[in-house]
Amino acid sequence: MKEAGLSVGQAPGRAVLTAIGTTLGAAALIATLGLTTTISHQVSAEFDALRATEVLLRASDEGTSLSADQSDIDRLQSLSGVVVAGRRRSTPNEVEVRRMLESSSPSTQAPILAADPGALEVMAPTILSGRSYDDFHEDEAAQVVMLSRPVAERLGVGRAGTAVYLGNTPYTVIGIYGDVQRRTEALVSVMMPYSTSTNLETPMSEDVLVETLPGAAQQVAHQAPLAVLPENPTAVAVTAPPDPDTFRRTVEENLTNQTLILSLVAFGIGTVSIANSATANIFSRISEIGLRRALGARPRSIFGQLLAETCALGTVGGVIGALLGTAIVSLVSAWNGWAPILDIRVALAAAAAGSLTGLLAGLVPAVRATRIDPVVALER
Repeated sequence: MKEAGLSVGQAPGRAVLTAIGTTLGAAALIATLGLTTTISHQVSAEFDALRATEVLLRASDEGTSLSADQSDIDRLQSLSGVVVAGRRRSTPNEVEVRRMLESSSPSTQAPILAADPGALEVMAPTILSGRSYDDFHEDEAAQVVMLSRPVAERLGVGRAGTAVYLGNTPYTVIGIYGDVQRRTEALVSVMMPYSTSTNLETPMSEDVLVETLPGAAQQVAHQAPLAVLPENPTAVAVTAPPDPDTFRRTVEENLTNQTLILSLVAFGIGTVSIANSATANIFSRISEIGLRRALGARPRSIFGQLLAETCALGTVGGVIGALLGTAIVSLVSAWNGWAPILDIRVALAAAAAGSLTGLLAGLVPAVRATRIDPVVALER
């Protein structure tokens, strides 16, 4: 081992170039596996926090609406895992909204979205001006609306308290909202109380929107049709997000498969690099090997020294690569504000893989070195 260390130390530049393939392979393995795990957990957490807590119920037959009354919503809200539920109506097409009745006044086309206080709570619009409607407006079928910011800008409405017209009917703008936590179709809509929409002559489709606790969406999705329409649950179509655990596993499997392929390619390059370097090293040291054989060195000693050299280069490359990959995962996670997820066993496996790469790469050159004839070597 001492002789192998001295031999490697005599040409540090060559040793670095020889080990760089293994270094890149180990770094690729650590970085990609670490980032895969970190990103998949991050994506799953974001998904679970937003989309994975939403269930939408519609009529299973196209062209029909899901008619649900308050007693149906009460049964739905009694299900374990349901936070809040509510009814909605929406126009299939955009309708004209005018600032005033005069034809010259600003107007725009926008869909109408009617939601009861429960559905409004599920969508959770961010109020920019004024306020949102509540149970009082729902009970009284008040002629009030909330405008999304794009609709308000097109109409020239900058504050609550003004009026807009749907057809010839005036509605008081009670609030202007920006973003919503769920159901992005609300971002370009005019929202009003569910009960108020019964006065509209425009055809509207109906659905039920449900917010669930994290992890309960799939369970609620299976039970909701029976709660809303117990006499005919098959008439209810349910849209629910995939289970977060399944989603996470899918992400991890896809990324891990790509990672392993890239890492194996990098390790293959490292193996070839070390093998080529070891073969060239033998040819440059034929006289030295012949002299050692003439002085009594055994073939197994020559074999062991050369194998130790390639194994040392592979180990050094693996350790440096593991450290480099760990640093990459930490830096990328810190830059994006993520919590890095690293498995120490993967780092140790990468270092061990570097050693194995060096060991395999040195087998053939070491066997060739043991077959060198001392007499022929000393004549060169």
